[in-house]
Amino acid sequence: MAIIYGDDSSNVRAGKVINIHRYEWNTRTSCPGTSGYSTAWFYQNSFNKLESNSTIIIQAYVSGYNNSAGSMQGVIYVGNQNEESGVGYNYTGSGYLKMWMVNSAIANNTQTGTINFGVGYRAANGGSNERPFDFFNPTSSDDNRIGQAGSIFLVTEVMP
Repeated sequence: MAIIYGDDSSNVRAGKVINIHRYEWNTRTSCPGTSGYSTAWFYQNSFNKLESNSTIIIQAYVSGYNNSAGSMQGVIYVGNQNEESGVGYNYTGSGYLKMWMVNSAIANNTQTGTINFGVGYRAANGGSNERPFDFFNPTSSDDNRIGQAGSIFLVTEVMP
């Protein structure tokens, strides 16, 4: 399958996933609070980017425990670029296990090779000590019904 252009040229790699990385993070960690407009980075790693004109899609599925701020501004960086996406979770009066998702597609990063990426949050209003929950990746010490919760990060490289 290929995309055929008006001049009869084609691109057989268009729209294809050419690289995917999956990361797991299972360490119970206190959520750092934000300070003003600064971003609290809670997960950072690296991946191998194959093509300079590819799109990088990052999907972060983060587990947490207890209530804190109900809405946070999610931030993802890939190499030297930041991308913000509005995210939140269902704030309730009880502090149980929560799932928080941050997703972004970065299409204009031309770097290749080993690229750093990170996932974080900030308060768009510049508030201090804002955070989505008290702990990332809760364990049975938070609630004996949980066992060990973890977070998953997917980095997918797609050709345009």
